[in-house]
Amino acid sequence: MVAVRGEAYHMNRPASFVWKEIGLAYQAFSTLCDDADWADIISSVAFRIAENGPANLRILDVGAGLGATSHSVRRRLYGIHNVLSDWDLYDPDTTARNFQPMLMPSLGSSLNVNYLAAMPTERVFDSVLFCHSTYYIDELREVFSHCIDHLLFDTGVIVAVALPKHSGFFLADQRNLSSGVAEDLTTFLRELGLRVKTYSMQSRFRWRARAKENPILGRHITEFVLGRQGVTAVDVCSVMQHFSGLETDFSDQIIVAGRK
Repeated sequence: MVAVRGEAYHMNRPASFVWKEIGLAYQAFSTLCDDADWADIISSVAFRIAENGPANLRILDVGAGLGATSHSVRRRLYGIHNVLSDWDLYDPDTTARNFQPMLMPSLGSSLNVNYLAAMPTERVFDSVLFCHSTYYIDELREVFSHCIDHLLFDTGVIVAVALPKHSGFFLADQRNLSSGVAEDLTTFLRELGLRVKTYSMQSRFRWRARAKENPILGRHITEFVLGRQGVTAVDVCSVMQHFSGLETDFSDQIIVAGRK
């Protein structure tokens, strides 16, 4: 929860959807996602951040999880774009924050990292990153408004990675469709007066025959797709049927919004 000017903003993963419980489900799901596609997405995120900022950046990652995304972006910012970056990682989950220093350590004054249990209130960031975290944020429009008014430099940008409504991740009956998808983000950011650009990326998921024959893997995948534990055999069957093709493209979108 974030308290700002007397208002409360919440970042709530579903009750059972906490890192110490969904770690295996997340690992199972990510194992079947195309690594090259995800590397392209991370590279594109780093490029969008670098093209809009100075040679030394201050970045806030909202919903940073274990810090793996921040780590990958930071490496590309320096290795490809010659950009040093300080980071603030915010995640409400204690287990995630405990892992962050291992995956995303501070490396001196110009590569500093702060691990936060609450959103900051200072206007100090060149970029605020939301990587597949907007689905879990209550009052998302108000959170964006807070970022614009209090956390971003005038030249700063909000960079988000989110699934669109037509993504192959969502089941045909859309029972796992959440708020905070790409269309919601672009609507809110434009309503708040920002210029918004959207970039479509390929993000393929492959559930091959050998993986489908593994009941434990199937249960973990289903838990992640439905965002809950305690899935039934019917749940597993419906998710496996949904991903019955050779591959499914989740069609991730990168959204960049700024004042200029």
